[in-house]
Amino acid sequence: MLNFFEKHFTKKFLKESKKLGNFGEWKGVDYFNKKGYELIAKNVNFKNIGEIDLIFKKKETLLFVEVKTRKLVKNQLYKPEDSVNERKKQKYYHMSKLFLKKHNIENYNVNFLTLAIEIDENFNIYFREVPF
Repeated sequence: MLNFFEKHFTKKFLKESKKLGNFGEWKGVDYFNKKGYELIAKNVNFKNIGEIDLIFKKKETLLFVEVKTRKLVKNQLYKPEDSVNERKKQKYYHMSKLFLKKHNIENYNVNFLTLAIEIDENFNIYFREVPF
């Protein structure tokens, strides 16, 4: 449940997809921090390829996360994670290799997932981890 401050600003964010996405990434960082993950990078941009939203570390594992935040609508046909198609997944795999090489990172398990975040009309937030 969101506090008063978060509700006030979330109401505005629900109307603008860029701001809603930024809010979702912020909530995603908090979500994974509570699960014991350490954020090591955010919004890592690869020119002409794309961007990795969040990268976390926990023990010997790196987690590359695509965050998709949506307003929860009754009877909606598509879930946030549905917008992460095979092409987007392939880009993530490629960008992760570039990231690992650039930072000379070896001997880590690497996992990928979409963090689907939905916000209902009462500002309740629902998280769903969808590995890919």
